[in-house]
Amino acid sequence: MSEGMFYVCYIAENEEHILFESSLRTILPYAKKVIVIDGKSSDSTVELVEKVCGSKAIIVSSPYPHSLKGADGIQRNKYLKHVPDGEWVLVLDPDEVPDDDLSKLSSLMSSPYDGFNLRMEHFYYNLSKLDNSIPEHFVPLRFFKKSEASEYPETEHNVLTGCGSIANTNAVTVWHFGDAKIVTQWYKKYRNNLLKSNIHNKEQVEQWLMLRITGKYPLKEFLD
Repeated sequence: MSEGMFYVCYIAENEEHILFESSLRTILPYAKKVIVIDGKSSDSTVELVEKVCGSKAIIVSSPYPHSLKGADGIQRNKYLKHVPDGEWVLVLDPDEVPDDDLSKLSSLMSSPYDGFNLRMEHFYYNLSKLDNSIPEHFVPLRFFKKSEASEYPETEHNVLTGCGSIANTNAVTVWHFGDAKIVTQWYKKYRNNLLKSNIHNKEQVEQWLMLRITGKYPLKEFLD
């Protein structure tokens, strides 16, 4: 049943980490299709998308044009080509995980608006710190109804153009982990310890991980 479901789009390159997997698993129950424009990843990004999304996955292999300032816009326009006009689209980055209950997005599809700026929280350092530079962060047009006019400018800071009426919404929060990616390194070590260690049991390894993620691991100053 596709009523209340929407397309979910990513651009990705070498994103075989737990954050991307968490993002994919969170959106999957609400996704008609998951479109990933993969910039010729040399890791197992493509296999991860195929494993999690199965028949819902549309993977387009397209080298990421790193030398161009408008690279993101170029890649994003490629996923728009795979979305029929009139369909709703959720745009995420691989290091962003939305709230579990995305049915609130589905309810917005019957509103008078054509697009929504979504509330976002940015983690820093570890999961005990959030960006507090402004009271609320809204990222522009991360949920919108695709039309013939929908297009990303191929410039450094690209925001979708061709959308009609737009509103902010805090119905769903997107959690951004881009500045806390050390968490993914901790998780890799956690998985390796579970697989290989004969010294530490599962409870000890999980406690090690959570203390680091929450910033509660006991530390002392090295330089005063």
